[in-house]
Amino acid sequence: RRVRSSLLLLRNGVRRRLAYSAELQPLSARRLREEILALELGAPLGRWELSATKSRNILVTYLDSDTMIVRDESGAPEILLRETLRPGRREKADAKEANLRSTRAV
Repeated sequence: RRVRSSLLLLRNGVRRRLAYSAELQPLSARRLREEILALELGAPLGRWELSATKSRNILVTYLDSDTMIVRDESGAPEILLRETLRPGRREKADAKEANLRSTRAV
């Protein structure tokens, strides 16, 4: 399943959205492997397709219809929220089944 994760960064009063797209592959009922495919760094850097594979294993610790909480190898939690696509954006989604927004928990 292809997913997109993003965050809103506020630095020196300037907002910038950073994102990455990845492929999630199930390893077991609670474990997933996330392979990062591209980075979206905003202007002026734009979108970068990765030539080398960057991946991590994540463990699902909570799941319902809208929320998934995962932990990576370091134990850092992430809260992923399902976003529904607005009408008209469905065609632009490249057959993505879900968009996930990531909020890094500190």
